[in-house]
Amino acid sequence: MRERILTGAVGILLMLLALFLPVKEGLFFWLAVVVIAVIGLGEFYQACQKKGALPDTLTGYAAVFIFLLSARYDRSRSVPLAILPAGLTLLILGAMAREVFNPKRRPVLNIGVTAVGAIYSGWLFTYFIHLRSVEGALYPKFVYSLSGGMQNAFAHTGPWLLLFVLLCTWACDSLAYFVGKAAGKIKLAPDLSPGKTVEGAVGGWAGTVLAGLAVGAWIGLPAAHALILAALLGVTGQIGDLAKSAVKRDIGIKDFGVLLPGHGGVLDRFDSLLFNVPVAFYYFMFVVKI
Repeated sequence: MRERILTGAVGILLMLLALFLPVKEGLFFWLAVVVIAVIGLGEFYQACQKKGALPDTLTGYAAVFIFLLSARYDRSRSVPLAILPAGLTLLILGAMAREVFNPKRRPVLNIGVTAVGAIYSGWLFTYFIHLRSVEGALYPKFVYSLSGGMQNAFAHTGPWLLLFVLLCTWACDSLAYFVGKAAGKIKLAPDLSPGKTVEGAVGGWAGTVLAGLAVGAWIGLPAAHALILAALLGVTGQIGDLAKSAVKRDIGIKDFGVLLPGHGGVLDRFDSLLFNVPVAFYYFMFVVKI
């Protein structure tokens, strides 16, 4: 437990530093996401190799880099229209072409693993960049007061929206874990994750809602949107966790890696966020219309 808490605390501090450090329009944050996505893709490919898959790793890494590069230069929402199809085309054509020359060819399995890995640990991570890049006039009250009413370089909308999602997700994970340990009796999905309980899931959802209302009030997000989005994230985040468990169960592994003591690998730590960040991005874009 001590190892888990220490790793989580260090990870949160590093994430916040990357999130709010104003270096060349979020370059530091972009580089951090690139590193995380690449490590996650490596974990996914290595795990699937245990099931006999031979993913086209070179094509997968190249596609992920293109995905993240498109997110980096997505300022007008028009650049990805040109770059993203290039990444998808490379991913499919490269993986299929490799199977022609693969003496141990299993095209359906190998191409599927190559594509799913690049999309799961590449495409979905682009939403971290997209959400952080959102411009607007949403400023937490304490930043506004400290800056004397002037706009602050640390406080443009995107980082605070992403912080909202991070805190909601972390609250869900923490409350689900502790409530499940203390009062969990009814198994939630014993065939996927024997340790998860209905009581823990409800506790995690409640924690997400409470965190969403608190953080929403802090950053100036209307209470109705904070409540609706937090309630949604409390569900989708746990689905993301179970989806990862389903993949691990199929492969026959306990964790995707050992990089994060007490947590496993990158994909073990970001499973809920890989569902929640895209959901929040589209909610902010089409419902809140920030």
